[in-house]
Amino acid sequence: MNAVMLNPLAQRAAWSLVHFLWQGVLLGMLAWGALTFLKRRSPGLRYAVACLFLGMCALLPVLSFLGLGASPSEVEVQIAQSYIYRLLLGLRGHIQPLLPWVLVLWCLGSGVIAIRTLGVWFWLRRIRKRAGEVLDMNCRECLERLRRSAGIRRVVRLLESPWVHSPFTVGVLRPVILVPLGFFTAMDPLAAEAVLAHELAHIRRLDVFVIGLQAVIETLLFFHPVVWWLSRRVNTEREHCCDDAAVQACGDAVLFAQTLMRLDEDREPRLEEISWNASDVC
Repeated sequence: MNAVMLNPLAQRAAWSLVHFLWQGVLLGMLAWGALTFLKRRSPGLRYAVACLFLGMCALLPVLSFLGLGASPSEVEVQIAQSYIYRLLLGLRGHIQPLLPWVLVLWCLGSGVIAIRTLGVWFWLRRIRKRAGEVLDMNCRECLERLRRSAGIRRVVRLLESPWVHSPFTVGVLRPVILVPLGFFTAMDPLAAEAVLAHELAHIRRLDVFVIGLQAVIETLLFFHPVVWWLSRRVNTEREHCCDDAAVQACGDAVLFAQTLMRLDEDREPRLEEISWNASDVC
């Protein structure tokens, strides 16, 4: 382990992770202030700001890694301008022996998160293959009409599965909307239209790409609570954006709010049956 830490790149990587501990706290404070200031603005703006700060979380360790490899004169300038860097360098003697364990724990934690994410991906593929087409012609015609209205050129399939507890969307080139078995049986046609419009908004916005980037950032920076908090805010504001798109499509905000409350009530007894909500990943 000590032999590995003799490698300058390994030392720089470990120090970059250590520096992100305080960098992430400062970034989280700025993000909290910005999102609080924008709480009465549109969810689209809050979504963009949350994504920006989450992207900065991914960028800061890279900048630290590059900065630690700068020439001595440049490093001296950075240290002179940063009290926190001077403080950490003063603690260098205490932190340096722990750097091997920093890398080991980071590799283990990232590996566990990566395995979990891959497990979810394989689970979704299995669910998609076993799902059946929704036979309700009214729902399928409504989906096609909303798809054309949203300007989505890709074919969108509507599938149902007994292993799904709430509607969500998977896929990019061949998107699929998965719903629980018999989901539309007792649902008002306008409420069904609002649900389909919400899921189509995810497809039109290409949210799956941002979700994929979120998964990568969460895997690499799993150790910092600010990363998880920002990722949850991104998820929340994304759903608000799609809610607004659904209201615009169906034209009845009250009906859509009632539909959301009904879905939450139907989903509540099943929360103990699953360890995570697949809709957060999809």
